[in-house]
Amino acid sequence: MQARLREACGQIAERLHLRQARVGDAFEWVRMHYPEINLYENDKIHPTPAGSFLQACVLASLLTGTELRDSGWLPPYGVTKAQAGILRAVPALAGLSN
Repeated sequence: MQARLREACGQIAERLHLRQARVGDAFEWVRMHYPEINLYENDKIHPTPAGSFLQACVLASLLTGTELRDSGWLPPYGVTKAQAGILRAVPALAGLSN
């Protein structure tokens, strides 16, 4: 399903000359490479603090055009320093940086 969403959103973005915050792709990448980082609450719909932090990292990377790996940005709870380091690097590692 993620592949079909990626394709459809890509076509729309290309047609309208828009940039995309590919948050779904970031979630998929983390789930494949770091399955121990829980991105979803028990309902499997809402993000955990780590999932919300990942979304913020993807958006910040897109909006600023910078890589966040060296940032010290850390949420006040729910994400360890090690997890934050991984999640800040995801946009670059997963090829989502523009």
